[in-house]
Amino acid sequence: TKLNPADIFGGSTVEESAKIFEKVIKGEGTPAQGSVVVANAGLAISCYKNLSIEEGIAQARESLLSGAALNMFKKVFEWFYLKNLYFNWLSTLFIKS
Repeated sequence: TKLNPADIFGGSTVEESAKIFEKVIKGEGTPAQGSVVVANAGLAISCYKNLSIEEGIAQARESLLSGAALNMFKKVFEWFYLKNLYFNWLSTLFIKS
């Protein structure tokens, strides 16, 4: 299916892009936005797991529709957030003003 570029526009700012991404990963994006995410993720999955493109896309679609992608994103975000808190705390121990 051919998509209209206006339907898959990713935003003009980082903030707009983040809002669009959040909607898509929560399953609230447009069908066109979901298709782009599934296509990109599917290609990445197929390369990483040495699967056919069709299998990678099927796994990406299932992950997005089931909420698994959202759950994994939350875990990764939490890990990075906690890691940054830890390293900021460590830096206060070794760097004195």
